[in-house]
Amino acid sequence: MLQPLFRALRRTPAAAAFLVAGRPPAPPTHLPPVARTALPTATGEEAVSYNRARKALPIALHMLQNGATVGHAETEQQIDAAAYALGWDEISDQTRAAVRANLGVLERHPDISLRP
Repeated sequence: MLQPLFRALRRTPAAAAFLVAGRPPAPPTHLPPVARTALPTATGEEAVSYNRARKALPIALHMLQNGATVGHAETEQQIDAAAYALGWDEISDQTRAAVRANLGVLERHPDISLRP
């Protein structure tokens, strides 16, 4: 039963079997340092929250600059794509929630304007 599959795989050129998109760009270097450096005395929970926040805001800003709104940035794939574009391979569910919260604040707060 598996023999036809193995024959097809053997006939497939090796290059076609390994199509990859390549590595994303390196994470932004203009971000503040990670919690270990910036807050050496922070508790583990504080450090995790700090690191999530330092990732979530640039992702939300990137999404807004590319036309996203709170109502249209609900899927994990859209947030993951923005994170990938900025150089992060993966983000947690909590970071995605922070991105959605940042989008909401940046989009709706009357004192914040993203337009010149």
